[in-house]
Amino acid sequence: MLFTRNQALTAVGLTVAAVGALALRLSTRGGAEAAAFRPAVADSAVLARVASEVDRGALPVNVNLASNLDLQALDGIGPVLADRIVAERERGGPFTDGAELSDRVRGIGPATVAGLAGRITFAADSAGRAGRP
Repeated sequence: MLFTRNQALTAVGLTVAAVGALALRLSTRGGAEAAAFRPAVADSAVLARVASEVDRGALPVNVNLASNLDLQALDGIGPVLADRIVAERERGGPFTDGAELSDRVRGIGPATVAGLAGRITFAADSAGRAGRP
C-alpha cells in the first residue's frame, strides 16, 4: 500500500475541495472580472474618433481589410459594389493597387478608382502581404 488510510482520505478531501473551489470560481465569473475587461473611457474615445475620421473621409479605407459597410462609406461604392469587392478579395486574394481593383471587380472602372484617390489604400493585408498605395 502506497498511502495510509488517513493519507488517502486527506488526498481525496483536498481533491474534492479543489474541484469545488474551481466550480465555484467558474460559476461566479462575469461580475467583477467582466468589469475589469471593459475598455477604458479613453480607449472608447479614441475608437470613436478614428471611426468619425474614417466616416468623414479624413482617413483612407484599406480595401484589403475593409468590411462591406466600410467600403459603402466611400463615394460611388454602394452595397452591390461593396459585396463584389469583398467577394473578389476573398476569392482572389488582396488587391495590389487601383488598376487591379478595376480589372478584377465588375462595375469599378478607372474613373471610379481615380475618384477614390486619397480615400483608399492597399496596405498590407491581415496575412502581412503588402500592396502598393
